[in-house]
Amino acid sequence: MNEKKNTRPKWVRIVAVLVVIILVVMILATLICAFAGADKSIIMGLLLCDLIIPIFIWAFLFVTKRLINQRKEAGHE
Repeated sequence: MNEKKNTRPKWVRIVAVLVVIILVVMILATLICAFAGADKSIIMGLLLCDLIIPIFIWAFLFVTKRLINQRKEAGHE
């Protein structure tokens, strides 16, 4: 069989798992506050964080990948 070797460092996988855990905890916190009857501003703040943080992470990864590809194409690696 032709096995594909994993090229990602171990720390990248650890960071990915931590980000997923943080996002799940944030969503659970939002749900708990919503059903527990927390103040509307707290719930709206948590919802905003639930939306903004994943978008920020995606944008950071997108820009980082583009910059890495530009460096590879320029022969700086």
